[in-house]
Amino acid sequence: MTHTEENPAATTAKPASHFQDTPHSGIPFRYGRRFAIFSGLLLWLSHPSPGLWPLAWVGLTPLIVCIWEATGPRQAAVRGYLFGWAYLAPTWYWTGLTIVGWTGSPIGWAALLLLTLLAAIFYALWATAAWWIARRTTGAWRIIGTATAWVLMEWLRSVGTLSVPWAQVCYTQYRVIPIIQIAEVTGALGVSFLILLFNGSIAESWQRRHEPRSRRWVAGSIGILGLTGLAGGLRIQHLGDGKPFDVALMQGNFDYEHGVNLLRSKVATYESLTRAAYTHSNPKPALYVWAETAAPGDAYNDPTSRGILQGLADQYSSGILTGSRILDGAIETNSALLFTPDSVKPERFDKQGIVPFGEYIPFRAQIPARIQEQFQFFDTDLTPGKSLIPMAFDTPQYGRINVGPFICYESVYPHYARTMTARGANLLVTPSHDSWFHSDAAMEQHLAIVVFRAIENRRDVARATTDGVTAAIDASGRILARAPMHTTCFLLQRLHLRDMRTIYTRFGDWFVGLSVVLFVAAGARAGFPGREATDGPT
Repeated sequence: MTHTEENPAATTAKPASHFQDTPHSGIPFRYGRRFAIFSGLLLWLSHPSPGLWPLAWVGLTPLIVCIWEATGPRQAAVRGYLFGWAYLAPTWYWTGLTIVGWTGSPIGWAALLLLTLLAAIFYALWATAAWWIARRTTGAWRIIGTATAWVLMEWLRSVGTLSVPWAQVCYTQYRVIPIIQIAEVTGALGVSFLILLFNGSIAESWQRRHEPRSRRWVAGSIGILGLTGLAGGLRIQHLGDGKPFDVALMQGNFDYEHGVNLLRSKVATYESLTRAAYTHSNPKPALYVWAETAAPGDAYNDPTSRGILQGLADQYSSGILTGSRILDGAIETNSALLFTPDSVKPERFDKQGIVPFGEYIPFRAQIPARIQEQFQFFDTDLTPGKSLIPMAFDTPQYGRINVGPFICYESVYPHYARTMTARGANLLVTPSHDSWFHSDAAMEQHLAIVVFRAIENRRDVARATTDGVTAAIDASGRILARAPMHTTCFLLQRLHLRDMRTIYTRFGDWFVGLSVVLFVAAGARAGFPGREATDGPT
């Protein structure tokens, strides 16, 4: 029953943590949805681009307050859902551009609408959980419960073949190097926890602003962030350099939508870039990295294509790693190939994290032919790989290089880079094809994600893309060099081979398990069991 003046019993049953419609509440009931949308827009602005990252540390506060002050779970869910819409739609607007580019039809915007419609449900679930915690406890446990619920929500967004774990709040901080060093222990989700912890502390202080020492919650969070940043800065200084070696990264600046007609141009461009990198480097690179699908044709089975790349590896006495589509009968894979001097056939890695609707069509048989024709679905689905084994080669000057590839969209799933590292990779390489985004903001967002894979595993990362952002990243997450977008160019960079294993590499997403424990513990603080407020209007 909704609380009204005619129902005084509802007043006595209301827990002390519930501030709705009381003198403590600074947000009128009718503004809850507006504040949720406002928070969504602030969080969008914290992502690249525009990249106003400080907004992430305060932008969720209005959302948290209006969730805590909701009159019931339904109202909290609606506010969380509206936040999800306001946040995700402008952050990944490029999905609409991408599908419009594929189909030549405005139906791409309908696809963006549907994707956001579904993904926003996760934020509704988080809001319901945060409201539930707010009804059972106050202070530190309410803040922790809200933050851990967010961690669990972001983790759930990354589970399953149809998941879309893009736009996690942690990625807004990819340039705040000292703070994000915690990722080697907790993974990227530890940074999300800190952001929610800080926003929750502001919300708690706001709701208790009439009480003595109400600011202690914010002061405590500032102290936690300060210690985290200090520890991160010290960790960077004592990280060690590892064994140095030189790498060359190629950016061909191709739009591969009509790649079949560009084979000759691709070959000429990448050969020219490789030759120029060799000429202008001293010492010479041990590894040349081309982008995803940069190889001319099937460079594994086609003798001509394979001969071109093997010839470059022999000529420059270096490894050549390139992306290539490979056809084995009716099976097609998106693969990375490593050509080394005097090798008979290249080492091969087949991409496992293939992209739904980009590289395969889920439930193809159930989709009406008219819809498939409207979207201009491709005829053949790619087949995912089955093995996560590093590719290795020996060099006279640098010793053994164990290359751990993860291809393009695989970077959004920490599992791939972590498994490669755990199995011996001392260098991570990510060939990528980002021209399909049709958005500079999306390219920068993708780069931000890769930064966290470097820190989680303490491995330098060599990233070569079609037209941006090609970059070299060290094990502390610093972007050592980056190529300008939409430019045909190469990068020469000294990186380091490392053998250490982080807590995250060893134990994976243990922090998710800890978040479950903390969330349950927060709920067990039930100061007012059985006295939840009932649903009110949304």
